[in-house]
Amino acid sequence: MTKKHVLLAVSALVFLLVTFFISSGVEKNTAQAAVGDIIASYDFEDGRVPDPGGVGFQTQIPAAILTDPDGNHFLRMTASPSDAGINGGPPFYTFGNTVRSELDVGVFDWWTYNPVTVSFSMRILSATPPFSDGTMLAQFFQYGNNSGWVAALAGGPNFMAFTAKDGDQYELRPSLDAVNLPPDQWVNVSMTVFFSANVGGGQISVSVNGQNVGSFSARTLKNTNDPMHFILDFYGDPVFPYGTVDFDNIVLSSGSTAPPLPSTSSCHILDSSQAVPTGFGASYNVLSSAQELLLKAN
Repeated sequence: MTKKHVLLAVSALVFLLVTFFISSGVEKNTAQAAVGDIIASYDFEDGRVPDPGGVGFQTQIPAAILTDPDGNHFLRMTASPSDAGINGGPPFYTFGNTVRSELDVGVFDWWTYNPVTVSFSMRILSATPPFSDGTMLAQFFQYGNNSGWVAALAGGPNFMAFTAKDGDQYELRPSLDAVNLPPDQWVNVSMTVFFSANVGGGQISVSVNGQNVGSFSARTLKNTNDPMHFILDFYGDPVFPYGTVDFDNIVLSSGSTAPPLPSTSSCHILDSSQAVPTGFGASYNVLSSAQELLLKAN
């Protein structure tokens, strides 16, 4: 074989290999991950932070890894009134005086990791001013067509609640009732999400400090083509002079940490046209005072 023939053979082989990898890359990998596969994990003991270029590091008081008196390292996120967008512009992409501090913990192919469980510890300090009802603290978010959040943890003075967008826009908003959020204490949260693009086809199951809070059905995908993100937030009304939330021991993994929970009677449909029914307390519609801020956020 001449040198020319060798070069032609090598060129043909390279072409075939490149063609194979390109054609393979356009196919969506639908292989299912094993239960317990770790997508992302942060305990902050090594100083490693999620999303080092994220909005949380562009705020007036940037996100930082701090140390408790016992030597434990944790992430503190802070939002102040100056961390607001101008007509939706960068870097905060908010309108009016709505503030945002945000870090993208992990992106994953929902079709490979389904369901997904995120667990983390969270702490609100009594030394800082309380933030308003409906402040978003964590969310599963999907970019691309019809982008937006699909499942979220929201908070207010001494409580947290879990909700989802069920319709193409904001028509249906299933939610779990409020859970007590004692100040100055670490609270361990676990949220398992089964992803589905059908209205009411997905499921969100929640436990707090090892106790089942409940579950509810909802649409948990905005589209079927784009991957999913899990994002830590401080997103809502401004807090003067600033608001903070601490996070630690974040683990994003495939599968559920517990058997699926039955639907609970504490699941209610929230929308801006509804009033709290007679005989029910504020917990029935715990996000009512901030629905349009939180539940119409993108």
